[in-house]
Amino acid sequence: MRFALKNILPIIILLIAVISFVYAVPTVPTTPDVVRRLEDERFNVSQHGVPSLEAEAGNVTRIWLYGLTQTQTWQGFYGEIEGTITLDDAQNWTFYDWDMVEPQGEIYAASAIVTNWETVHCLNYTAQPNYCLNTSANSTPAGMHQGSYFTDNFTDCNKTMNASGNMNFSYNYFYWWDDPTLTPRKNTTTEIWLNLSILEFGSETWSLGLIWNDYDGVDETFNSSGQIRANFSTGTNRWVNHSTFWVGSIEITQGTCPATDMYEAICMNVTSPDRRDWIPNWWRMNDTQTPDLIQFHNQTLCDVFLGLPSAFNDSMFFNLSDARNGAQTSVNLSNHKYRYVGSEYGVNFQEVLLTVNHSRTIIYATIIENDQGDNNTDVIGFDNDTHDFQLIVGDDGHAGPNQDTTTPYYFYVEIE
Repeated sequence: MRFALKNILPIIILLIAVISFVYAVPTVPTTPDVVRRLEDERFNVSQHGVPSLEAEAGNVTRIWLYGLTQTQTWQGFYGEIEGTITLDDAQNWTFYDWDMVEPQGEIYAASAIVTNWETVHCLNYTAQPNYCLNTSANSTPAGMHQGSYFTDNFTDCNKTMNASGNMNFSYNYFYWWDDPTLTPRKNTTTEIWLNLSILEFGSETWSLGLIWNDYDGVDETFNSSGQIRANFSTGTNRWVNHSTFWVGSIEITQGTCPATDMYEAICMNVTSPDRRDWIPNWWRMNDTQTPDLIQFHNQTLCDVFLGLPSAFNDSMFFNLSDARNGAQTSVNLSNHKYRYVGSEYGVNFQEVLLTVNHSRTIIYATIIENDQGDNNTDVIGFDNDTHDFQLIVGDDGHAGPNQDTTTPYYFYVEIE
């Protein structure tokens, strides 16, 4: 027995040594194995008729016009995602895996290949990457002078730092992107930075070619407050923070990044001038209806209008049930025309703006709609069909040298 233990002991020690070098590595977004481009569509002018008015000599007529035009700034992507959780070795031999039909997580579209996800952070529209630096190791205080963050004036730097006659301070360009009170600090200074001005007016090939008052600009699309419009009630818009999510080991806290949300098809009264008179999809027809309406049990008012528009008259009452809690209501809709319309109200297709240190890389990040944990109910997207994600990315399509060029984006996924 002693001989056996004596011979086995080195093996046990070796196993312990090997095991000690096997440790968990934080996940980071990875490139998808397959991305298929299924179809492209654009604004269809032929869907809109050509209106006309009669002109009669001697008349002066006041008219009102409403027009639509396609954006020259944004490209939309939408679709579905499936995935697999895998246990692989360094050669990608699979030890075991688990298929995911409805994965949760995020999808990222970046303007360049991302190699330093560990420095990912919210895009700061007003980043002022400047501070004063003590260039002499023997002077006091040594190193970066923390009291001068975001000063934009070289003269002020000299005046502040050299009050005691020390001439070893200089003006430097770095951006400190996270909370300087964090302990321990991360490597959070960057020599190359990105802000709103660079994004819209920079020389990068993916810059958007915008002018300051474009209606479809970046800050007109992505709210700097980190909030998105949830719905319209009691005469006002209700706003909520974008959700918290993780990029690898970096937590993106709710409401901290410029945010927006892509439209969802909502049952809405299209005769309302501002289209705020809408019926949420959870209000469904119950079974206490006239024979003509029983066929629409558990469907929305928009389904009724599509299938039986004659049912909308001055005397027709619709009995509705709340699919969430069974509450009952009855409404008289007269001749209101309810249809599914893409609406800004809804929070299921959220998108935020990110970047990483030492780069001019813009990252458009969208949260997969299943991230709330309800994997049994797909969300109705902009086109009245279900989608797992919807996001927009920038491209300069304005008249000029970039009008006929395309912008490559690199896709990453992080599923859980």
